[in-house]
This record gives sequence, structure tokens and C-alpha cells, in this order.
Amino acid sequence: MTDPAPGVEEAAAPLALDEHGRACLDGEWELFPTARSLSDLEVCAAEPISVPGLWEAQGRLELDGEAWYRRSFTLDDVEGWWSLRFGAVMDLTEVWLNGRPIGGHDNAFTPFTVDPTEALRAGRNELAVRVVDPAVDDPEHLRLAHGKQGWANHVFPSRPSLYMTYGGIWQSVVLRRHGPVVLDDVFVNGDPDDLCISVSVTNHCDRPARAGLAVRAVGRLGSAELSIEPGGRAVAEVALGASRALAWSPAAPHLHTAVVDVVVDGSVSDATSVRFGLRTIRVEGTRLVLNGEPYRMKSVLVQGFTARELYAEGTRSDIEAEVGAARAMGFNTLRLHIKAFDP
Repeated sequence: MTDPAPGVEEAAAPLALDEHGRACLDGEWELFPTARSLSDLEVCAAEPISVPGLWEAQGRLELDGEAWYRRSFTLDDVEGWWSLRFGAVMDLTEVWLNGRPIGGHDNAFTPFTVDPTEALRAGRNELAVRVVDPAVDDPEHLRLAHGKQGWANHVFPSRPSLYMTYGGIWQSVVLRRHGPVVLDDVFVNGDPDDLCISVSVTNHCDRPARAGLAVRAVGRLGSAELSIEPGGRAVAEVALGASRALAWSPAAPHLHTAVVDVVVDGSVSDATSVRFGLRTIRVEGTRLVLNGEPYRMKSVLVQGFTARELYAEGTRSDIEAEVGAARAMGFNTLRLHIKAFDP
């Protein structure tokens, strides 16, 4: 077995789960740029790499194709149901836990969740992720969602450029313990005249489940009851009616919080909160109307690239500085361009 990268064995301390049962797996992982199978991780040389982060942003500009990630973590116990969520990985992903394949994904910009419950064990666990970043001349590259990546590198061959191909685990990885029924998504429509919250859940246990939803937002309460088959998914629309809470606009971006609980057999199985703005937007002829008033946009294009992170977003302070600079120049709208941005 190869020697672990510095800092990797710090995972020997048991993971500390927060009040929501979450543990972030970001930090230093091992990268195996020459591995071509799971077994190769025992014989190939490892390099330290930071997650989240593109490997090109960490000096590996010429790395295209396949590479493997690995890290270990320790759990005191594995009772309950678990989820392993990847914010985004470029481009193709396969995930193994303790030598067992547990899922994958083939979109570089969207989050995905795999079920590690059956593969987890008390004590040390080993997580391995196969990542494939097809080269620009690989037919697979054309099939993938890649924006302008590699589209004109033969014309604009400046490397590193905006349009090279990128690879790596570029958004956060989170392990989570929860109950048998899990919240997949919460969407708030934001209409102050007809506020409605859509909630989708999945039943992870092997028997039918009755789940009660409780929704709280802008001083309103709503609820719904769902019957879900084993492994099934259900969606509920919870109407909260009209609200006179503060509206959102670019000049006064008031935000509210919706809190959603899922209760099964008298216990909270899952819970989350979502920020949202109350506003109406419509088009009247050639005018954009926001909250009943014409809104004249002065827009600037945001490419979403930085010299340090490349395709990945910078820190919150970096983003705030960018928004502040646009406002200082008199712009009131930012158009996000080329890629799907990190939420």
C-alpha cells in the first residue's frame, strides 16, 4: 500500500456530525493520476490534492482523462440511513466505498447523491472516486455539458485559458446520517400573492412509510401527509396563501427562510431550511416588470472564472467584492455566463 499523503490519516479521528447529522469531507485527499482501476490505488503513487478544487487550479494543467481520488474517515457507529452528496464533479464520476461501487454521475455541474448505507462500517472507511475528464479531442467530450470548454483551443491556444477542459471534485462532499424518509428538494415559488412550497421526499427503508411534512415561512404554517412506497418518491405542494412580508428587489434584497421538517413515526426524519425572496416578475411588451414596477436593467456579463480557482467560484468575500464593483459602476444586474454556477 502506498504511504498516505500528509494529513490524510488525520481522518483516523471519528467524524463529528453536526446537529443535522452532517460531516463535511472537504480537505486534503489523495490523487492517483496514473491509476486505471480501484486495485491500482494500492500500487500507484499518490499526490495530495485539495477538495473542493479543480486539479488544473492546483498545477495539473496537462492532466486529461482518468484519475482517482481517495480518502479515509472513521465512524463510531453506522446506525440509521446515510447519504453521500457531491456538490459537483467534472466530468464523469464513479464512487466506491470500502471496495463496493455505490453510484455515479455524468454531469459536471449538477449535484448528486449516492447511498452509502450498506457499505459503511463502524471504524475506518475508505472512499474512492474515479473521475474522468475527457480530452478536447475525445468524442465523449462533445457529448458532455461543457459550455465553451475546449471549443476553440486550436484558435486561442493560450493555456491556461478560459476554454480548456477541466477535471476534479470541484464542489463540496458531505456525508450525512438521517431518518428513513429524506428531503430531496424544496422549492419556494416566491409569489407574494400565492406563496407555495414544493417538497419532494424519498423513502429509503424497505417498508411503506407515512410521512408528515411541516412547513414554516413568513409567519405561516403549512402541512401535508404523504404515503410513500419502499424506495419510492413523493411530492407535496404546500400552499401558504398571500403574504405581506417584505418583497425582494435588487435595491432591497430582503430574504426570508422556509423551514421544512419530515416526521416519521413521531420522530424528525429529515429537516432543512431554504432562503427565498418574495417577488413577481413578468414581461409586458418590451418591458420587464418587477413587483408591479418597470425594471430597467443595466447588465454586466460574469464569466465566473478567477485566476486562482479557474472554473470554480472564489470565496464569499470574492463574490461580494465582484457584486460591489458592478454596483459601484452603476450596474444593477449580473448575467451569469458559460457555465452552471455553484449555488
